[in-house]
Amino acid sequence: MSESQVIFEIDQEVLDNIKKAFSDRSQVEIGLLNMGGDDGVKALTHEFGNDIAVTPAMSGYFKQRFGTYLKKPEIHIPQRSFMRKTVAHKGEDFIGWLATTADIILDSIVSGNWTRQLETFGRVWVGYIKECFDTRGFGQWAPLSSLTVLKKGHDVPLVETGRMRDHIQSQVVQR
Repeated sequence: MSESQVIFEIDQEVLDNIKKAFSDRSQVEIGLLNMGGDDGVKALTHEFGNDIAVTPAMSGYFKQRFGTYLKKPEIHIPQRSFMRKTVAHKGEDFIGWLATTADIILDSIVSGNWTRQLETFGRVWVGYIKECFDTRGFGQWAPLSSLTVLKKGHDVPLVETGRMRDHIQSQVVQR
């Protein structure tokens, strides 16, 4: 053997685990999992914003509930993104986290625990998204209207019961 040659011995199990990790079709889903119906519609409305036409029934409800008619032809719900804003705001933090945990990630690939690493990725992103809620969109969400504050009794956007924030979850799925 010449001085420029290096011989590596790699255990077959390690090679099999690496091959499995790179051929594994598992992925992590992150977001409002298992939330549908009216709650899902409400979440999408806040993520993207919406303009809602005011009907006579809505105006009557507001008169009865708040003592005032809705005078505008539509209600504007400003965009209060919590998913897309988190990706934009925390993407570099995640890259930094990946860099500091590269040895753990590599170890999880070599040892065959790739799914566990995907679960960790999911937990990190769930924490980032909940931070978005806790910081009012990293300080960028529009304030609530005075009528909304009156209805809710506080001025914290996207928090009424806490159900939407609590439904931010992650799961690893096979594809």
